[in-house]
Amino acid sequence: MKRIAAVCVASLIFPYVLTMAWTGRQGGTAMAGVVSSSQIGEGERVIVLDREGAEQPVLLEEYLIGIVAEQIPAEYELETIKAQMIIARTYLYGVMGEEHSIPESALDLDILTESGMQELWGKDYFLRYYNKFADAAKETEGQILTFDGSPIDPLFHGISAGKTREGDELHPYLVSVDCPEDVNSPGYLTVETFTPEEFCKRLNGMENSPELSADTAFESIQIVEKDGAGYVSQVKAGEKLYTGEEIQYALGLKSCAFSFEKMESGIRCVTEGSGHGYGFDQWGANEKAKEGYTAEELLKFYYKNIVLISE
Repeated sequence: MKRIAAVCVASLIFPYVLTMAWTGRQGGTAMAGVVSSSQIGEGERVIVLDREGAEQPVLLEEYLIGIVAEQIPAEYELETIKAQMIIARTYLYGVMGEEHSIPESALDLDILTESGMQELWGKDYFLRYYNKFADAAKETEGQILTFDGSPIDPLFHGISAGKTREGDELHPYLVSVDCPEDVNSPGYLTVETFTPEEFCKRLNGMENSPELSADTAFESIQIVEKDGAGYVSQVKAGEKLYTGEEIQYALGLKSCAFSFEKMESGIRCVTEGSGHGYGFDQWGANEKAKEGYTAEELLKFYYKNIVLISE
């Protein structure tokens, strides 16, 4: 339970490297979907912007477009983007509870504004991709994922290390599944080499410093345990124990599915996948979408025993 709770907290701090990309950076200023109070229909949910001292309500369904555009490549299949749209909506509904409005500052989300979209996609592709995300929002309007009648904690990541990770007692719908497609992703494998001095500097910079020495850096670190999906769960550095995530963050690795090798030039870190490995695997899902999987089928592959409902 503590491990997944830590991942959820870390998700707020380290966007794509770890996980969900729920972070809190807003780019640009323009926001589509701004409405007056009189335009808000009964039961409609809104996000209240508070930028430059003026409060502006934005319909949640419009706000979602910017969230999901930040979270997933626009080139991905429509069904994959629809699945991601449902994931983002589920997160918002979970945070809002029974409330129908919430200040943007309470969400701590990354969001891509229209100006940011044009910069990312280029003006020639802006309209095509914007309409793609808008269609995904419209075709899934009001749909969320539930377990035992409540919105799930919809964890997702970019690329798994070959299979997704098992959840805990609070996340029984997170069941490990094989993701053989991920090894073909260009971002599946990352190799970085650190000098012994840089390696020690990064690890010794942790709050609970292992006090490593460059002369014995490689000999002083040992992977103690990995989980069933290949992610490091415990590392011994010096005389102290750390989680795989702690070592990952300190070294700036893309996931905690890593290994160390001693090289003449230093210590080589080989990392598989991108993100924490829990829940929805974006790359694997997109490969399945190419085979004809629908958004609902994708979601039910990665989250087990969940119910897709329309609010």
